[in-house]
This record gives sequence, C-alpha cells and structure tokens, in this order.
Amino acid sequence: MRKLNKQRQGYLIIICGLASLVLVTSLSGIAYYTHTLRDINAFKAETNSNDNSKYSDQKKASNKKQSPSSSKTSELKQSSSPTRSPINKPSHSKKSDSSSTDNAKQTSNPSVNVSVDLSVNSNHLGRVVLKKGDNQCSVLSKALSAGLIESLDMHYSSQYKTMAVYVIDGIGEPNQIWWTYTVNGKPPPFGCSKMPVSNGDRVNWNYVK
Repeated sequence: MRKLNKQRQGYLIIICGLASLVLVTSLSGIAYYTHTLRDINAFKAETNSNDNSKYSDQKKASNKKQSPSSSKTSELKQSSSPTRSPINKPSHSKKSDSSSTDNAKQTSNPSVNVSVDLSVNSNHLGRVVLKKGDNQCSVLSKALSAGLIESLDMHYSSQYKTMAVYVIDGIGEPNQIWWTYTVNGKPPPFGCSKMPVSNGDRVNWNYVK
C-alpha cells in the first residue's frame, strides 16, 4: 500500500509538472501571438497612412500640371476670338477724289494731238496729225498710213544707232542712207527716232545723192 501511494504521488507530481509546463508554454504563446498581431496591425495602419499621403501628393501634382494647360486654353480661346474694329464710313470724300483724279487725267493726258507740215524733196505733201511725244520717224509712218506717200523703207541702222530712212516712194537704195531731213529749215542733231515732234513743225525730207 505504501508503494502504491508513493507511485501515485510520483504520477501526480509528473502530471502537475507537465500541466504547469503546458500552461506556461500556452501563456507565452498567447502573449507572443498577441504581440505579433499588434505589430501587424500597426504596420498596416502605417502603410495605409503612407499610401494616403502619396495619393494626396500625386493629386496635388496632377492639379498643378493641369492648371497651366487650362490657362493656356483660355488664352487660346481669347486670342482666337475675332476682334472687331470700328469701320468709319467715308463722308463726301468720293466726290472730291473723283474730281481731283479727273483733273489730273486732263492735265497729264499725253494723247494731245499735234500737227506738222510734211514735204519731200521740197514738195509740200500736207499736214500730218500725231500725238504729243511722237518722234520724226512717226511723221513718215503716219504719212504712209494717210496715203501722203506710197512706199517707205525705214529700219534700224547699227551704224548710226537710230532708225534710218532708205527709200521713200521708190527713191533710194535698200542698203544706203541718202535721205536726210530738216525741221523748221535746220538739220536736227539726232536721228528721226530720237527727235520729238512739236506742234507746227515744218519737216522736209531730201534725197541728197
């Protein structure tokens, strides 16, 4: 009996020791789990706050980027809008302008007719009407078109650097210059294409061969 009691006491001691060991182990495990859970929750909260701050910073940066473009678009809209300048209706300036232009046309009109007396070999052929500014060669051309002379050969002379008369009414040579002219009884200093006409000139062409 004593041996059995001793064995029971020994088992109880062992069982109590194991129970206390299990209890201590479980308490430390629960404490570790609780501490770990707190750390995880704190890390999540910290991560969420960082994400929120990053999102707010990104949003502010995007708003700053968008603001210049919006101002640019407003400027473009303002610049593209057409500006209307006031149009002043002219008063009675048209009549004065038209009258002044008419007077200028009348004073600067070059088509004023002039007339000259034409003679060939001292034979008076008649009066030739020309425009102011024509030259003495034009006198013979107008005389031909008016029928005062029957034929005319007049072309440029490289020797004299002017138009020259070779044949009038069949008199003359195609390659020789024998026709000369006088204006108001005097030989002019220039060829007929460089000598302008004046109203009332007396022009005489002579064959001098």
